[in-house]
Amino acid sequence: MLKAFSKWLERRRARALELEMEERARAEKLRFEKRIEPLGYLRLGAIACTLGNNPKSDGYFNPPEDIDIYSAFRDHVARLSREWRGEGFPCEDYPYRLLHVMRLLSGDISAADEVLDRLPPQPHYVDHGAGHCLLLEQRATAHVLPLPESLKEKPWQTWLAGSKAQADVRAWLKEHREKLRWEEKEGVYHLVE
Repeated sequence: MLKAFSKWLERRRARALELEMEERARAEKLRFEKRIEPLGYLRLGAIACTLGNNPKSDGYFNPPEDIDIYSAFRDHVARLSREWRGEGFPCEDYPYRLLHVMRLLSGDISAADEVLDRLPPQPHYVDHGAGHCLLLEQRATAHVLPLPESLKEKPWQTWLAGSKAQADVRAWLKEHREKLRWEEKEGVYHLVE
């Protein structure tokens, strides 16, 4: 009877320890999410699309707590750009396209040209949440640039390689590039006169 009680007590302690470890992991995940939350929806989406939210990924984004989150994001994008240069990926240039978006979302306006150069020939459609990463480049670019509303309308369907929308956005960017200023906390470019 004492032996059975001992085994029961041992299992109970092991389960309590397991629950404590799970609770610590949840608390750490919440702290991490709270810490990176200021980056906003688009930058967090770009991190997720490059598997930066997966601790097992080479592209994991886990900046130290004492560093400015925006500079940590810029450093992360620079690191991925260096590490992924020359890599061979099975999905054409998909990771590079995401890196261009991440550069744009860290204040590098030249990345907008890269996004426009690599627009798809046909629109991508999402299905119950799948495919959002494929739409990120057009959505993010349309969101962060202070384009006229007519150019922002459904960019994932109208911004296609060789399209009038592509030419119009290029022309707008060429005309306004020197007047664009990056607002890091907002995660958008402002047009300054």
